[in-house]
Amino acid sequence: MKEVVKMEVLKLLKAGMIYPISDSAW
Repeated sequence: MKEVVKMEVLKLLKAGMIYPISDSAW
């Protein structure tokens, strides 16, 4: 359970770092 949450958080952080413009566009 914790591992899944950790993966999700890392995914969100990665998405925010790679697509900051897309995030702000939303």
